[in-house]
Order: sequence, then structure tokens, then C-alpha cells
Amino acid sequence: MKIACVILGTRGDVQPMIALASGLMVHGHDVMVCAPPEHAELAGRHHCPFVPFGPDVKEKVKEEPEKQKGGVAVKISLKDGKKLIGDQITLLPDILKGVDLSPIKDIWEDWMGERVILACDKELHGTRTGTLFPFIQTGFMMLPSGIPLPEEVEEFIQKGSPPVNIGFGSNPITVTEKYSALVEQVRDLTNERRSHFRGHHRVRHP
Repeated sequence: MKIACVILGTRGDVQPMIALASGLMVHGHDVMVCAPPEHAELAGRHHCPFVPFGPDVKEKVKEEPEKQKGGVAVKISLKDGKKLIGDQITLLPDILKGVDLSPIKDIWEDWMGERVILACDKELHGTRTGTLFPFIQTGFMMLPSGIPLPEEVEEFIQKGSPPVNIGFGSNPITVTEKYSALVEQVRDLTNERRSHFRGHHRVRHP
């Protein structure tokens, strides 16, 4: 089967879909990943055919940092969002030539599919009692990074109980003081060993 994974978002949106695409390819499917151009290297590292789709999200944020009001989500107006989605939809017919598509008769049914994939670990969030639609809970769709941890981090992990990891998404953070304070609260309240991954942001290590 020919399958297209179409994603418009940052790495947190794209990485699980590349994991899904990799699994589908292992089972003999012909998969194409369509995502913002900044993710071409990630897709290539996992041998996923890649088509650039949408704007470079990181660059868009850098262009208008004033719209990031202390949070980590990319914020755009409804007008800009409508134009952005509309511009991308017009590209899809050419991109998806040859993909197995059938006419959509019921938007809700087509969107939900035969079984909803719940890509979350049960320990973090199980399904609610009485869920009315069929689903499969896969857990988070991980990708092997292929990049070893620094030696000092490996030593830290081995020296005691498993640490609590504090990490952030791929969107930039503009008001780092807010999140630095939260990290410090976690340190003070839990008294647990912890690792702290900075990623793309500049949050102070407490």
C-alpha cells in the first residue's frame, strides 16, 4: 500500500510519525513523509522518503518572536492560520499522486479511521472508561537517536536510582525565567535525582 504521512508542525509532531512510517516500511508499505523542510535530515536518517511541506516553523518563530508570549507553542492568528493551511492543501494533489486514496464520504469517519491510535504510555494516560470508538494504545512512538549520551550523563545514570528527566519541546521559549523557576520547584519539592535536557531553549539549570 502507498501511504502518505502529512504533518505540519515541529519535531514533536513529526518524530512520532517518522517512527510510524519506519514501522510501516518494515512491513512492506511504500511510505512518503510530508513535513516542514527543517525535518528532511531527520527523515533521511531513518531512510524515509521525504517531501518538504509547509513553512520552516523554527524560522517563522524567529521572524516574529513577539508573538511568543512566554509559552512554548507557536501562536498565529486565525487569519494567518487559515491562509497557512489553505496554501498547504493546494499542494497536496500533486504531492499525493499515486497514493491510495478513496473519496471522503464522511469526514468524521475518515478522520477517525477503523481504529484510533493512542500514542501515549498507559502509565501516563490510560483511556477513559466507556470510550465509544475502537482504538489501539501503542505507547509513545520512539525513534532510536543513534547518538550516544555524553560520558558524564551515563555515569550519573548508573550511580543511583533512575533520575527524573526534565525536558522541553522543540519550540523556542522566550521567557526562560518562568520555566527555570518551575524546574527549581521540581527540584525542591521532589528531592529526586534529575537530568535536565535543554534542547533548543536556554532555560537555566538549577
